[in-house]
Amino acid sequence: MKHLPTVLIVDDSRVIRHAIAGFLADYPVVTVEAGDGEAALEAYARYRPALVTLDITMPEMDGLAVLSELKAVDPDLQVMVITALKDEQTRRKALALGADDFLTKPVTAHQVRDSFESLTGKIGMVQG
Repeated sequence: MKHLPTVLIVDDSRVIRHAIAGFLADYPVVTVEAGDGEAALEAYARYRPALVTLDITMPEMDGLAVLSELKAVDPDLQVMVITALKDEQTRRKALALGADDFLTKPVTAHQVRDSFESLTGKIGMVQG
């Protein structure tokens, strides 16, 4: 049996996590979810995902801190930031910390899928 790659979806909103998981449902991946920054780091250590979607504004630890820690452990990890923060300074900081894409909420299925396909193509993940 082939092992499917894992995508970690990190957002403090369960509705958003489920929406993103739904956007990726047609791809051959397993999705796991985390509702805050600390849970995201624990889930990363447990599942070693190929890709992470990451909110910035969250309890316990914000997404920029999580991004910094994830990239310190795995510089090649693909990270798609999905946030309501629309300011250029936040975008630049996220990209400087190693985010591979930066999407602003509300996101569409098309935006998430396009980013997913672009990022997973860079790491050779099988497309659906």
